[in-house]
Amino acid sequence: MALNKMKSLLIITVLACVIFTGGADAFNVEATSLFHYIMGMLYLYDGEVDKTVHEFEKAVSLDDSSLLLRKSAMELYFSSMDYDKTEEEAKKILQLNGDDIQAARYMAEIAAIYKKDINEAVKYQKKVIELEPDDIQSRFFMAALYGELEDVKSAEREYKKIIELDRKNIQVYFLLASIYEYEKNHKKALKCYKRLMRMEPGNPGIYNGLGTLYYNMKKTSKAKKLFLECLTLDPDNLKALYHLAQINEDAGEIEKVIHYLEKINKLQPNIVQTHVHLGIDYIEVGRIDDAVEIMRKAAEIDSEKSSVWTIMGIALEHKKIYDKAIEAFSSAIEINPNKKENYFHLGLCYDNLKKHEESDNAFKKAINIDPGFAQALNYLGYSWAERGVNLDEALVHVKDALKAEPGNGAFIDSLGWIYYKQGRHKEAEQLLRKASKLVEDPVIYEHLGDVYSELGIVGKAIASYRKARGLDPDKDELKNKMNKLRKGK
Repeated sequence: MALNKMKSLLIITVLACVIFTGGADAFNVEATSLFHYIMGMLYLYDGEVDKTVHEFEKAVSLDDSSLLLRKSAMELYFSSMDYDKTEEEAKKILQLNGDDIQAARYMAEIAAIYKKDINEAVKYQKKVIELEPDDIQSRFFMAALYGELEDVKSAEREYKKIIELDRKNIQVYFLLASIYEYEKNHKKALKCYKRLMRMEPGNPGIYNGLGTLYYNMKKTSKAKKLFLECLTLDPDNLKALYHLAQINEDAGEIEKVIHYLEKINKLQPNIVQTHVHLGIDYIEVGRIDDAVEIMRKAAEIDSEKSSVWTIMGIALEHKKIYDKAIEAFSSAIEINPNKKENYFHLGLCYDNLKKHEESDNAFKKAINIDPGFAQALNYLGYSWAERGVNLDEALVHVKDALKAEPGNGAFIDSLGWIYYKQGRHKEAEQLLRKASKLVEDPVIYEHLGDVYSELGIVGKAIASYRKARGLDPDKDELKNKMNKLRKGK
């Protein structure tokens, strides 16, 4: 009831204004811009935006030089997110009054955010600052625009002006420090952070910022100390936890990496990448069951991420659950068919199950993706040598692998084993002796023993088998080979 009375009062007021200022033509109320403006305001009060827009546009059409009408229309368009019309009105307002700060602000914001025209945004924002030189937020926006243009010096100038206006502004010192870091001016960046420390000694963000700066300066011990101090202030600070995980990863301290990643995972249990990282680290330290479990949880969060299935497959492969590992690698390949590592591990699993046709196909697909993929070239060649098939092609593959990694003991062993299978025992002996000096591996010593056995060098054959058995005491075949040679004596 009160609202209706208010509307009636407003309409009567408008009519009175029209009658006493417009003469005989004033009764044609629809011909007056004031009437449409007031009607628009009433519709706006009721939340009827479309009707408001209609009335404002009618009002402007009748009096296109009215700043009040155009500014009201501009505000309405902006609040309705009609940025094209906002821009149109703002331009007309600036033609009527070049010092209208709100129109200049809208022009700058629209140019920067919606048109992505940063140079145009800078032009209008300069006008805003000219009109209100002491407005700190306007200068922050201007600095951000300069940052987009990579005009670091101009951005720095704006931040320094903000400091002149407000020396206690925490944000500006953070941003100025980032400018100096970008310029590799570590001395000035350190000065900003030390000032911040004096201003807010209990702010964890400052410890993180200074710690990151020291980390980038390769001053790891100082960085680590700051991140640890940050955790004393805020034990759940994710940035500090991430940085400490990274520092320990750089140092090869995998157990400590796991410690921090597990904390992160508790705080953010739905981040797949953390699960994947933990899965990799669990595998590295031999916690295979934990790796399988964390990747199972990762798959529940996002089953469309290929890395989830890759790490799951590797964990299952370590557990020798090859059929399930094959399912995991197949899922990874379905999501990302261009990742060579998935085909390689798929080939390993099939090979362990003696499904040689499938393993050969998987290795070949890995090599098709990357013809220089040394691991796949070597394994396919070695697998053929073990079966005594495609020996000439196997020789080419392993030699190609050695071109990429000439000092790889396992690859040298594969080449020696191919020579053995081809009956080139002296060449095989030379290569296998070299491989045995590079890698302590029972398979290499067994291969060397087999070569010595063929060459009739029984003592060296038995010695090689003995070394192999010392590294793999559960392999009964080694004992049988030694007994056979002893009986042959």
